[in-house]
Amino acid sequence: MNKLISNQEKAIQQLRADTVDMIELVKNQFVRARECVVEKNIEEIEVIFSTEHRINAMELMLDRECENILALYAPVATDLRFVLSVLKMTTDLERIGDHAESIARLMEEFHQGISTEMLEAFGIPEMFSKAIHMLDDVSQAFEKGDTQLARHVFPKDAFLNAKNREAHQVAVRLARKHLDDLPYIITCVSFVRKLERVGDQVKNIAESIIFHHEAEVMRHRNKTARP
Repeated sequence: MNKLISNQEKAIQQLRADTVDMIELVKNQFVRARECVVEKNIEEIEVIFSTEHRINAMELMLDRECENILALYAPVATDLRFVLSVLKMTTDLERIGDHAESIARLMEEFHQGISTEMLEAFGIPEMFSKAIHMLDDVSQAFEKGDTQLARHVFPKDAFLNAKNREAHQVAVRLARKHLDDLPYIITCVSFVRKLERVGDQVKNIAESIIFHHEAEVMRHRNKTARP
């Protein structure tokens, strides 16, 4: 029995370490996406494309680790919540990686016509900063088991949602002044939409961390009740 418990603990520790690695990989991927868009560092595009394969591979690896723990050890209580949380988190992390790749592909095609002024009109540089800070929050929250830190993402997600709601009006205003720039304006709207979705997925990760430690399913609570 002691050997079984020891093996389970070892498997949980390995799963935790590998999940930290995936969070950091995705966060760095999104930092590269910001460099690509905001700093116009187009060389980052190929790095983003190649890293996407690593993210996909890590999702599959973590899913297998979770399945093995469930099958071999039938964990209960906090260990079970941890494994279920990681299963959900890896899906959200993979989708965040997909958004980074999609942003890079758009930038590869349209970077010559997207100006700094256009990006700032939509608030895209600040949206990137908020999304990266959110990823940093959940990274630290996961490592430290800090649910209060996980909750820091909620107001940042609200900011991304607000920018998304404003995007249509900003696009109309810019198109009226510079109709020839319409393809680039539409691309910026796509950036905003993807950043808003990233915010939702990071919020999901924060909720998974809270569920693990507090046995609380956040997404079924009244949003107004969130701290």
